[in-house]
Amino acid sequence: MRHLLTPTPTTVRLRPAAGAALALTALTALTSLFGPAAMAQSSSSTGPSPYYLGVSAGYNHASNVYRQASDANSDNITSYSLLAGLDQPIGRQRLFGDATVQRSSYQSNSQLNNTGYSIKGGLDWATIERLSGRLLINNRRSLADYNSSTNGVQPTFGKNIEDNRQAQAIVRLGLVTAFSAEAMAEHRSRSFSATEYNRSEYSQNIGSLGIYYRPSSAWKFGIAGRYTKGRTPYFFEPVDAPAIEDKYTRKDIDLTAFWAPKGDSTLDARISSSRTSHSATGQNNLSGATGSLVWNWMPGGRWSLNTRIARDSGVETYYLGIAGLNSDLNQVVRSLQSQLNYELTGKLILTGGLSFSNVERSDELVLSSNSRDRNRGYNVGLRWLATRSIELGCNYNQQQRSSSIATYEFDAKTYGCYVQGTLR
Repeated sequence: MRHLLTPTPTTVRLRPAAGAALALTALTALTSLFGPAAMAQSSSSTGPSPYYLGVSAGYNHASNVYRQASDANSDNITSYSLLAGLDQPIGRQRLFGDATVQRSSYQSNSQLNNTGYSIKGGLDWATIERLSGRLLINNRRSLADYNSSTNGVQPTFGKNIEDNRQAQAIVRLGLVTAFSAEAMAEHRSRSFSATEYNRSEYSQNIGSLGIYYRPSSAWKFGIAGRYTKGRTPYFFEPVDAPAIEDKYTRKDIDLTAFWAPKGDSTLDARISSSRTSHSATGQNNLSGATGSLVWNWMPGGRWSLNTRIARDSGVETYYLGIAGLNSDLNQVVRSLQSQLNYELTGKLILTGGLSFSNVERSDELVLSSNSRDRNRGYNVGLRWLATRSIELGCNYNQQQRSSSIATYEFDAKTYGCYVQGTLR
């Protein structure tokens, strides 16, 4: 996870007025670069380009940088990003990817200045016969959210870089009838630069095999067996003694259903019989029902609503896409997230969302008793599509946590604006 060297360009520290002036300068430059020329290029082409390049500049205020229960440390953050992506069909195949490099500079906490990246890409492939599949990689490096782990980790106030890796391969075999078979292999891992977060590092491998039945274009049902094997190298680090490693296995029987009753709505559901076994402590074991439900609703050209509900361990909830949650291994998480987009006009888009989660944990080695957290999040934003190439927006986010352990409670607000230009 620490295999890539992070560049360290000169730190830029801006006052709020300077940040506003920078955003205005960036908008003027982007308009001249991506405005009329880009539109002329788009209108003269035979179709949308499979590639894009872009730049972005943002200015935000964070009310509680370290997410402390008291004595909040606020700061102003300036960020600059380079964007690139492609979505290119090649015969029966499709190559896709998105990449972002972002530089973040803190006005007061300059020790947190950081250059991060996100790389996601893959290949959808198919043969002349009935074989098809997908190859996917998803790597991300960023400054970790402070107080993000409530898994017996004491809050830290130094720079902490988080690395996430995911690699996945899927092979599908379409049978002569409405049945199909699917095999999946996946690797996930996470690491931190701060030793205080060693306990939240993990590495796991997953394999599954399933049979699916599609009686019509509106319905799809499936049953699959899933097996996970993983390890947490530094599960417990006693004083003056070697670290205790936690090795774990998880077995799932997944029942899935997909329903698209109309063109404006889809439901994707999973319910599983899950059993997890940990080597370090039996109190972390999970046995029972887990599952998720994803509902996408697009009733008209102006509205879109995405809602996700889950009951699962922290890692599975994280990879489902529930925002604002950590991925500690020994947690049972009940979560809800909903995100709305509404077009006020053809160029003005209003966004809003909320998320809730209840987290339960039991840990005989680190925590003396059971503990519980409640997380709440809210966001609202406004985007203006000034041209086909220029976008401006402002956002407000709030995250709150109440906990049976007072150290982990916090209330944090972040708000700011950005300007982005893309060339396709």
